[in-house]
Amino acid sequence: MEKGCSHLGLCLRLVLAYDGSRYLGWQKTSEGPSIQEEVENALSQVLQQPVHVEATSRTDRGVHATGQVARAVIPALCHISIERLSCSLHALLPKDIALVSLEQAPLSFHPTLDAKEKEYHYFLCTGRWQFPHHRLYSWHVPKPLRVDLMRAAAEACLGTRDFTSFTNQKKNEFYSSHECTLSHFSVQELPNHRLCLCVRGNRFLYKMVRNLVGAVVAVGKEEVPVVWIPELFLLHDRKKAAVTAPSHGLFLQQVWF
Repeated sequence: MEKGCSHLGLCLRLVLAYDGSRYLGWQKTSEGPSIQEEVENALSQVLQQPVHVEATSRTDRGVHATGQVARAVIPALCHISIERLSCSLHALLPKDIALVSLEQAPLSFHPTLDAKEKEYHYFLCTGRWQFPHHRLYSWHVPKPLRVDLMRAAAEACLGTRDFTSFTNQKKNEFYSSHECTLSHFSVQELPNHRLCLCVRGNRFLYKMVRNLVGAVVAVGKEEVPVVWIPELFLLHDRKKAAVTAPSHGLFLQQVWF
């Protein structure tokens, strides 16, 4: 990277897509494979030195991505072009992780702090059966759902609210605030009895998207009325909400900066 190298190093912005089925999530762990570890290993192998990679979203076990954004700072004393590095990463990364794009970014770039909004897509199949190639990427709910009620429930989640009832407690992690702003939450009908729930917001708490999906599906099943959603926001109690939707239907779709 002969051009644009500062004595402090060169900042890279990576956009990644991955199938999260066999990983324990983005974040490195001693308990098993992670996306972060695979990306760091590939970069370190090319550059012949350790490289740390941080991402916008620490996606959970089994969650997929089409637009994960990550940052890596590599030494300034490097003599490899962006093009060569990109080709090397394509060759070294496992088949279930793809480098969508690679570019130089300012050293001040931070994938978490600079992110304005993130969008997640969650896929459901409501038919009596679903195509086998969908089984790892959508939640099978073999029951007709009232899409009109689901849309009303999704609309009730929009705006700036306290999402305590829609977050799980994570070990050794505490939030100073549970306030988030959702700017978009839609339910789209797809062919073959499939649905896509699209959620966009400025920040998301632990398992928040999957908990929102679980609540909206409960409304679609007519297990609870739409007015139950606003009531949940007032209760501030996760135990009063619906089940958490399984991870394999969730995709980190896009990040806005």
